[in-house]
Order: sequence, then structure tokens, then C-alpha cells
Amino acid sequence: MKKRALHLSAFALAALMLLLPAGCAKNGDTAVYTAGLCVGVEGAEFSEAFTRTMNPIYAENEDEFALGTLIAPTVMRYDPEKGWQKQLGTIEVSEQDGVTVAKITLDTSIKYSNGRKISVTAYEEMLKRIVNYSYTGYYRDYYKNPIEGLVATRYNYKGLTLEDIPDFDAQVDAQMKDLDQKKYKQLLIDTEIAGLYTSQQNPESIAPDGRSFREFVLAESRSREVKEPDFFTSPNIASRMTAQLAEIYAQKPREEWMLDEVRDALLLQLQNEFKEQFHSTTPSTPISGYKQGSGYYTDNCTVTFTKIVDRDEAIAMLNLPIIYSSASAGKTVEGAGEYVFESTRDGNDGRIVTLTNSGSSLSVIGIDRENVAATMKLRQISLAILRSEPDAAMKAEIETNGFALKKINGSYAGYDKQAVNDALLAKLNAFFR
Repeated sequence: MKKRALHLSAFALAALMLLLPAGCAKNGDTAVYTAGLCVGVEGAEFSEAFTRTMNPIYAENEDEFALGTLIAPTVMRYDPEKGWQKQLGTIEVSEQDGVTVAKITLDTSIKYSNGRKISVTAYEEMLKRIVNYSYTGYYRDYYKNPIEGLVATRYNYKGLTLEDIPDFDAQVDAQMKDLDQKKYKQLLIDTEIAGLYTSQQNPESIAPDGRSFREFVLAESRSREVKEPDFFTSPNIASRMTAQLAEIYAQKPREEWMLDEVRDALLLQLQNEFKEQFHSTTPSTPISGYKQGSGYYTDNCTVTFTKIVDRDEAIAMLNLPIIYSSASAGKTVEGAGEYVFESTRDGNDGRIVTLTNSGSSLSVIGIDRENVAATMKLRQISLAILRSEPDAAMKAEIETNGFALKKINGSYAGYDKQAVNDALLAKLNAFFR
């Protein structure tokens, strides 16, 4: 495909202006943005589910995690040149009696956005959350790591060890191997993945291609059944929709996202069945291998592994965000970061998330790479985060628009020198992967 030219006609610029979020616009050529600083992150995706909570523990991709940590930072921050740096505290790793022991110490002078001091008990809550057997967020694989007691907590059974856990991945791989159309259709029915985006298989829900599921089923189904007047209004529409969607998707080329969803559903199903074996046994109490420091207002705890673990791996595994309250619909998390969540809305390329900080604001939006130069020219963004080095034409366009270009970690920052300083770039470090 031929790349779109960076030069835009006056007509194209005017048309693009109508599509861009006005809240990120800039007044004339001054450095005062009408809604504070606006950052465009190339290819970033922020889901509606995540932006309802803004809790990085629920992030499903690196962009959501980076955005969430502006509100609730992790204990430490990794700098490619300096290594692990203190952020909310420190994680010290040592070897004791043939195993790895990590001490997590929080800086209690740091406060949440509501004024309350951070506490190591919030850290323990994060540990418990990531080992919940149905947890599917950013830390979803951490339960497999050799932390003493986490497996017992995950399956709510005291004394359970890693050696007791079946190889669920191998079992799922076996189920998904050599799938013929009939087996694939049955998997879609059993997991109900084909109707994933429906609301209880509501025919008016929007399918992934933008049509309603009613339109999708009518157009794609080979069955005469869907032509019946009562098909979409029948009491058993949920099961009928599931069957019809499975029939349709089983005959289509298999999409990677659907195979991934089927696999995750099967994995969770196996874990649920395994956990059911222990429902009548004595439940696991506090996480073993986790110990708080002495004193009521303790600022530290230790976590014990079951073997020797590489220092960087141990820190990365235990480097959790610190949050005061778990978020629910309509409730903002209380993080210890620079910002608090303000609002979310849809822009031309994706969902715009706005955070506030002492009267100022920071808006972050996923943006198409081909739109970067145009948004700079229109002064719609103050900072563009590019995932790879821009070519000569884009570099020239960035300079022409008065933006500076700087490489940070594996990404490139194109930014308005009047509006963005090194301190802000440091705060947004997590985006520069």
C-alpha cells in the first residue's frame, strides 16, 4: 500500500480538524493548550472496560498499563541506563537458605490522591488479586511463578504446591489440536465465544464488524430458521443465537482473536474444575511466604520464593502498582501517582483519557501514525510517542512544525518544546517501551 503523503492540502487540514478532539486543541501558535497537555500514542488502545476503572491491575495491554500507572505507580521504575529506580519504595532481593527472599519497603511519606498515606496492606491486596483463579489482567501469568503460598491462595487450599498443579496449557493445546469444523463449532458453542460481544446474546448488540447481530445473522446464516418471524424474539434466543453464531463462524476462516478467546475460556474452565475439588476443604488463610514488618503502621513486607530467582525477574514479578481502593463503576481508584482520573471520550483515532493534576490536565489518545504529522501541524497534540524511528520525511515535518525529536528507550518522542519538559517525559516513561 502506498503511504499517505505528509503534506496536506488546506481542504484536507480543515476536514481533519473536524475529526480531531477539540479539547486537545491549541490556541493559535501559543503554548497554552485549551485542555492542558495532549499526548498521542501511536497505535495505543484503551478499552472501555479498562477506562471504567483505570486500575492498572486490570490492564490487558502495555498501553493500558502505562496509562494506569500514571494514577497508581508501581513500587519501582525501570530505567534502561540506571536500572531499577525507587518510585513508591524499594524491592531488595537476597538469597537465604537456598531460596530467594524479597523485601518490599514503601515510602510512607507518599500519599494517595485523597491524602491518605500509602500502606503495605495495599500491596498485599495486589498480591491476592493477581492470584485469583479467574484473574486475566496484566499480571495474569504470575501465579505460575515460584512464590511460596501463591498457588495455595489461588486455589484456596492450604498446602497446595506448584507440583500439584496440572499442566493446563498442555491440556488446552491437546483440545485445540487438529480441530475439524465440527469440533471447532462445538468449542464455539461450549465457550459461547462466538457471541462474546453480545449482551446476553441480544440481537441488537453490535457485532465486531459494526453490524447488529440481527443483521449479521440474517446475512451470514445458511439456516432457514433465522427467517422465522419469532426467531429473534423467542424466549430461548440466547441459546439459539449461540448456535447460529457458532455455525456461521465455524464455516469462516478462523480468526486469531477468536482462537485466543476460545483458548482462554478453556483454560479458565479447566482451572475452575480443578478448584472445585477443594471447595469443601479447609481454605488457605493469609499468603504463606508473605510477612509484614513489625508494628501497626508497618511500611515493609517480605515475600519468599520456593527457589533461587534472578534478581531482575524477582523485582519485575513483585513490582506491583499501589492502589488504595478497588474501583467499581462510577468510582475512581485512589492512586499515589501524579494524576487522578477525570474523564474519557471518543476521538478520531480512539478513546481519549483525561487525567488531572492540581488544576492542570493531561489527555492521552491512541493515534494513527499517518495522522501524527497532521495533528502536530494543527497543534492538536503537544507530544507524539512513536513506536519506531520516523523516516526522513516525517522527521522534516516534525521539525517544520517546531517539535523536537528525542529517542527514549525503544520509542521516539516528538514534542512541543514550549509545552513539554524533561520532567513530563520522565512521568510518561512507561509509554516509551
